[in-house]
Amino acid sequence: MSLVSVIVPVHNGDAYIENAIASALSQLGCDLEVIVVDDASQDRTREVVEKCLSSDRRLRLVSLSAHGGPSVARNAGITAANGIWIALLDADDLYRPDRLARLLAVAEASLADVVCDNLLVVDELTGCDLGRMFEENDLPARIDARTFVIGNMPDGARPRRGLGFLKPMMRAAFLAQHGLLYNECMSFAEDYEFLMRVLIAGARCVAIPEPGYIYTVRQRSLTAMHGAADLARLCSADELLLAHPNVRTDPDLRQAVEHHVISSRQRHHWVLFIDAYKRRNLPDLLRAIGHSWPVFGYVLRQCAKETGRRFLGLNARPWQVAARSANASISATSEKAMASSRK
Repeated sequence: MSLVSVIVPVHNGDAYIENAIASALSQLGCDLEVIVVDDASQDRTREVVEKCLSSDRRLRLVSLSAHGGPSVARNAGITAANGIWIALLDADDLYRPDRLARLLAVAEASLADVVCDNLLVVDELTGCDLGRMFEENDLPARIDARTFVIGNMPDGARPRRGLGFLKPMMRAAFLAQHGLLYNECMSFAEDYEFLMRVLIAGARCVAIPEPGYIYTVRQRSLTAMHGAADLARLCSADELLLAHPNVRTDPDLRQAVEHHVISSRQRHHWVLFIDAYKRRNLPDLLRAIGHSWPVFGYVLRQCAKETGRRFLGLNARPWQVAARSANASISATSEKAMASSRK
């Protein structure tokens, strides 16, 4: 049995999948298997992976006949895994050579079910090192469900630093014991929703400040906007988390999840408002802002903010800038999954 199964979902990633595979297979002091899940790519991805297969028996290929998205691809990899531990790697990212050995040592010492590390951020276009995502004091050493959900609240001032960016290594037996897989209806915020369920189930999660995961900042994610359907699914997922018995019986956790529910609804109704505004549909505009007082206040604040930006002569259209800000913290995380399984 392999000690670690590295799951690499990919869709149309022939330009970078070979580097991701090489970084995983180059791990020092670690018995592993690398499972590439080809999510029905239409480019040369499968050909590139098959070429790599001939040179290393630790590499496996799982091919999906139809494009399913990041959650479907990750579940296929988890189901096929033989390892004691499950580690995730986006197809356009890399591991440092000692990453898994370091995480395994921490897991053994702390008896953790989930282990995370810091991320080294690299610019896609220039290749420049942008530094650590988290300063040493910004990454909690222990992450429970309440800490995680609070660390995933959108923050327009710091859109590229949130706990949802972490790439955990998880004990396979814990996932199997609790029947934990990705929600295949979700292709936006699926990492947040999945890890929340893992933590709510009682997983002991430890994080270390040293970066072992090299995270590529993709330029297109800066302007990513997610549609109303994506955000509606996030709202539904949040509401299911709120209804979980372990959340209902923990007042502090329940309050934190309630705040995330409100934030999700605000972003959802802001996008509905934008859509209705562009269609000049007054009834839909009123329905978008009439959901609740928190939604009403949020939409008004966003309108005031973007009206001010236009008054000051900034170029972006109000709905483009505001939606980008509203979704900033979580959208970039989702874009990384898209990079692996929906390009």
